Amino acid sequence: MDAPRCMVCNTRHWSTQPCPAFADVAAEQRRQQIANAAVRQTPIPDATKVPAIPATKSNETPATKPPNATKVAAATKVKMGRPLIGDHPMTATERSRRFRERKALQTPSSQ
Repeated sequence: MDAPRCMVCNTRHWSTQPCPAFADVAAEQRRQQIANAAVRQTPIPDATKVPAIPATKSNETPATKPPNATKVAAATKVKMGRPLIGDHPMTATERSRRFRERKALQTPSSQ
């Protein structure tokens, strides 16, 4: 199967290929992109200023670190699945077991 004929340049090429009629326009755009990338590059850092990098790890232990104020309590976290209510939320099994216990205490048993 041959490529279709281009309406602009009257040559056969696929749409994924650049049109020969616009080759000079594409080359100019490529040159401009390269020039813009060169201008946008970050300047070379001054050789006299050396960032201070500690040679060893910090001596802070988990006990001496200040508490993180951004942490959210476990009961208020939004997770996928069942909602968290209170510190120790009940599962469906626990809820149904407690319901059955309460219902058994309320109704007189025939045993």
